[in-house]
Amino acid sequence: MNSNNIPIDFLDNDPFAKEVLGIDRLEILAQDLAKSLKTLQSLESRNLLAEIKTSSEQLLKGYLHLTQDIRSQNLTPASEWFLDNFHIIEEQLRNIKRDLPKGFYKELPKISDGEYKGYPRVYALAFEYVLRTDAKINLNSLIKFVNSYQLETPLSIGELWAVAITIRISLIQRIEPLAQRIILASHKRDEADKLADYLLKKATQENSNPEELIHILADGLTKAQKFSRPYIVQLIQRLREQDPSIAKAFDWLEDLLHENNSSTNELVQLEHYRQATAQVTIGNIISSMRLISEID
Repeated sequence: MNSNNIPIDFLDNDPFAKEVLGIDRLEILAQDLAKSLKTLQSLESRNLLAEIKTSSEQLLKGYLHLTQDIRSQNLTPASEWFLDNFHIIEEQLRNIKRDLPKGFYKELPKISDGEYKGYPRVYALAFEYVLRTDAKINLNSLIKFVNSYQLETPLSIGELWAVAITIRISLIQRIEPLAQRIILASHKRDEADKLADYLLKKATQENSNPEELIHILADGLTKAQKFSRPYIVQLIQRLREQDPSIAKAFDWLEDLLHENNSSTNELVQLEHYRQATAQVTIGNIISSMRLISEID
């Protein structure tokens, strides 16, 4: 069976994941940001409030989708964290809407160029802090981070007041893509289950043909749009050590992975690592949301 036409995408990586920094390097980063972030008061700004509205809608849609799968065995620990604490996310969204009126947002200095062009300077500062701490906020490190920034470039009183609200926004914008990845992975596992159910049913029939099973598996992988890690790992877990008649199809799958410099064991380990890191990050986000609500 020719596998050259099967689209392979094993990465499924988090595009926002960055190296987590200790307090000393956070302070250096803050000073570097102060030197590099240039602002223009009159610059036409990006509509961050509209982005938050979109994130709110996407998060609610994700929550509703996952609640439908609440009894599914495909829910990961990160999914459960998200579901169990969605009321905290909703509280942050209400606070953002209340505490960041359009008039005040308009007055915040905006960045003139680079990846944060058009966004408030204080938002860029908050978002970088969230990314570089894996969303694990510590009041002492946050104060040092902001103070280090101000050693190079003082913030306005309005910006200092907006630190807390832009931290909330950054946490929302950090969790939204993670929620989207959780939902996509859930879809992929459901698709893999349907293919595995069909293969196992065909394998137990008297006239079962191993070559036919390979064709079914290859066809299912081609139609999967992307041969993503959650999809293939679910297939591995469902097909491994099953009826002997499925063994050739599983061996074909293993050969396909070898052609792409991977293996079933490596892929399962990578997926478990991805799930574990997502669980940690979402846990950090939820804990930080609680903390920011308690801080005066």
